[in-house]
Amino acid sequence: MVNPDPRARLVRTLLDADSSASAEELTRVLVRELLSFGSETPSNLACAAHVEYGSRFTPPGPGRRPVSGLRIRGTDVPLGDVAWEIESTPLPRERFPGLTVEQWEAATRAITLLVLALEREEEPTP
Repeated sequence: MVNPDPRARLVRTLLDADSSASAEELTRVLVRELLSFGSETPSNLACAAHVEYGSRFTPPGPGRRPVSGLRIRGTDVPLGDVAWEIESTPLPRERFPGLTVEQWEAATRAITLLVLALEREEEPTP
């Protein structure tokens, strides 16, 4: 059997997060595959040290439900919320002089949707 390349393994790891594996196991595999894909640079090591799978409840109100997904390690801050904040960041024109504001907004929205797609609803505990 051919061992998939690091990118394919990372994608598979992210997609498999919808399985019944524990948050600890998902985090362990995520860290391994992030570093395999991105190498052990200081920024990638910091990323791996500060990202985990975890459970949380959606904000209070109608439809409050348990969900799990990527979050900042040791906090209740989901990466989806971080991505939403990035959406309100102004277009860095010096870095992307050819983009319009509309294109920047589309790109940041796509990032948010991709991160949110990695979340899964959990069965409520009685």
